Amino acid sequence: MMSVSISEQSNASSSPLSRRHSVTTSQNSSNVDDLALFKSRKTTVRRSARSGQIRGPIDPKVRFAQYRQHQQLTLKPLFFEVPTQEPDPLFVGRHWLVRELANAVQSTDSPGILLSGNLGTGKTALLLQLVEYSCFGRRKEMPIQENDGIYCQINVAHDRLRNLASHVVAYHFCQADNNSTCLIPDFIHSLAAQLCQAPQLAAYHEFLLGEQALQNVLSVKECIADPERAMVMGILEPLSALRRVGKIPPKNCVILIDGLCEAEY
Repeated sequence: MMSVSISEQSNASSSPLSRRHSVTTSQNSSNVDDLALFKSRKTTVRRSARSGQIRGPIDPKVRFAQYRQHQQLTLKPLFFEVPTQEPDPLFVGRHWLVRELANAVQSTDSPGILLSGNLGTGKTALLLQLVEYSCFGRRKEMPIQENDGIYCQINVAHDRLRNLASHVVAYHFCQADNNSTCLIPDFIHSLAAQLCQAPQLAAYHEFLLGEQALQNVLSVKECIADPERAMVMGILEPLSALRRVGKIPPKNCVILIDGLCEAEY
């Protein structure tokens, strides 16, 4: 486990909070193909899977079968509202931190990274940026302009940030004012839902579609009854099996968790 500490002099975001920034992946369906629609979003909103359109002629039977398949997965990720000072803050500094995190993720002997720091040093701000540049965010495919001087350095940092964010397959923000984000059963259910949405783990999504028993294990009811069983049988064992048979790319994936000190786990 790698540990990184952020000092108060690390050019981090200030602590006063006046605006709430919505971070959500709420969808009725866990269809990975719908993630392509995220790149055209201008604001963060809740979007229904029913808004997707089917182009071109399609056999009614195929369309009905597709609809039934989407309904098989009832996993729903949690909705997070994370306070920020402004809607699109300029993320500068912390180049050293992004570089160290990237090196740790690329390493094969680093099972996890613990990021510590005082209140207001920018831990949550960094995780928000990683979510924004990940498959769940609005900035995944935003172009980087060519500039000189300090702006060129910022672009290089953002390029590294985007590369690091490409490993993100799930995220979670523990918030003391949102009880469901601090409970283990809700965390496990939401985690499974997000893993199904990540393009890197499309094989996991397809696997669950054919395993009704595991879908039941990951239901909110079963996560409450036996969270350890849900985590092991519904997430860890399937992912390990898919990795062994080569259906999941042999690269490290990242699950972002913020505010562990506010949660029961």
